[in-house]
Amino acid sequence: MKVVPLKAQDEELQEALKLDKLDARMRASLRVMRPSTPKHMVEDYIKPGMAKLKSKVKHIQEKTQSLPPDQRDIQIVRNVALVFFDGELLFKYKKREEYKSGKQTGEFSPGDKKEHSAIKFFPGHRDGVFPLKLGGTSITCGIEICMDHNVGELRYTESAKNLHLHFIVSDHVTNKPEHSAVKEGGYVVHASTDVDMVGVFDHSFNSAGTRLSVKLEHGSLTYHQQVLKLPS
Repeated sequence: MKVVPLKAQDEELQEALKLDKLDARMRASLRVMRPSTPKHMVEDYIKPGMAKLKSKVKHIQEKTQSLPPDQRDIQIVRNVALVFFDGELLFKYKKREEYKSGKQTGEFSPGDKKEHSAIKFFPGHRDGVFPLKLGGTSITCGIEICMDHNVGELRYTESAKNLHLHFIVSDHVTNKPEHSAVKEGGYVVHASTDVDMVGVFDHSFNSAGTRLSVKLEHGSLTYHQQVLKLPS
């Protein structure tokens, strides 16, 4: 968990907090779209609206985060995953979907809320998709944090079509085959506090082994003493 202090009185920040909710509803509407939904509704209304909201909220975030410390009095909570490979930071992903039990958030504790007079989970707006070079091979990977997988964040993200590797980190979420975002021949890798959910799985979530270390090299995934070739 990362807590970032921002200025509560900033009108643009207040607007961003409202836009977050609208943005989430619009992304949810994309997830429940059926094939019978007129294509023009998605292309002419929903996608452009989401892009506009995403751009505006990003601008607000950048502005408020540039404020000096003495002008900040609101605490923004983010759940951030850092992706390293060969000792280098490749990618930083900020969780999009907030976990709630009823009206109670699971992103920070009651103690956190008691300590800070104004505190709110703030979702990221960057797709969890990143390239990875393995020797002379380049593959496309995606990452989700817990609740992201529960709602199919990668599965319904345009840039995440046909991933080679789909990573999930959770505390904890159930594996959902219908939310796999990898192409045929690709793999889903789940690291979870629930040992029954941990493992490497094919695109249909059939297990590729048991819970042991994973190693990536030269266009292949070594898992449970097996070399699993990645698709081209």
